[in-house]
Amino acid sequence: MFNLNLITLFLDILLGEPHSSIHPTVWIGRYIAFLEKALYVKNGLKARFAGAVLVLLVTLTAVIIGFLAQNAFYEHLTAPWAGFATAIVASLTIACRSLISHARPVLKQLASFNILSARKFLARIVGRDTGMLNRSEISRACVETVAEGLGDGIVSPLFFFALFGLPGAFAYRAVNTMDSMIGHKNERYFYFGWAAARLDDVMNYLPTRLCAFPSIVLSSLFVTGRISEAFKTAMKYHSAHHSPNAGWLEASTAGALGVKLGGTNYYDGEKSEYPIMNENGRKARPSDIKKTMKIVVLSAFFSALELDIIFSLFKIF
Repeated sequence: MFNLNLITLFLDILLGEPHSSIHPTVWIGRYIAFLEKALYVKNGLKARFAGAVLVLLVTLTAVIIGFLAQNAFYEHLTAPWAGFATAIVASLTIACRSLISHARPVLKQLASFNILSARKFLARIVGRDTGMLNRSEISRACVETVAEGLGDGIVSPLFFFALFGLPGAFAYRAVNTMDSMIGHKNERYFYFGWAAARLDDVMNYLPTRLCAFPSIVLSSLFVTGRISEAFKTAMKYHSAHHSPNAGWLEASTAGALGVKLGGTNYYDGEKSEYPIMNENGRKARPSDIKKTMKIVVLSAFFSALELDIIFSLFKIF
């Protein structure tokens, strides 16, 4: 029924992000913050249970809202318009245009050798410290973030929209927002955010492997011509990443570009070492950001097309 993924993707690219006052992710975030104040426990099994209750409440609320909206469209509008309205709302759960629009200023400032401004724009999309990064490190951070964003920002919400309609898209966006807010392995959220982090990993598992990763490999043929390197690098290095899903996307992108990703990052002044992916690759440079943006947009298109074809075939058979 929901082979509307290409339309949804194009609507996101065309319309972009709505004002924060009506953005579903913003409202989900406020709801999460409200429940966190009411339920937060710091340590042990009680904290894990409280965190799981928060995850259940937020996800269930998202599913109900998605169901009610979708039902209203198909009850009160004719089929083509109901589908279009559904696609418009679903486009609010993906972030293709937002991802690219946040990466582009970083590239622009690097091209002008304005390192201070590049660091400032990069800080808007990464969690690591940016104050001491050089051009190559800024480029690496931006490439890693854009590549990872293909999964949780674009392909996964489209995947769940294709499977379950608006309830699925809203549920995924709720889980991913919870992971962003409380799914951290720090002192405050190690136990409380455990359920959110694990559920986010589970929900990204299939979309990453069935859609996002193959799409990056295919896109690399058109952007850099390094399709075999993208595949081989992903197969060799994906498990080195701390995330079971992002590793596939970053490693394949590293191979597609011929660069090394991973290494030393700082978070709130604390040094963190990450395994190198594609250790024989060169250091990242600003031009790699532009290539990564092209790969991600093309991969988003291929993923949406794949989902539409698969679900169209299901309708036939």
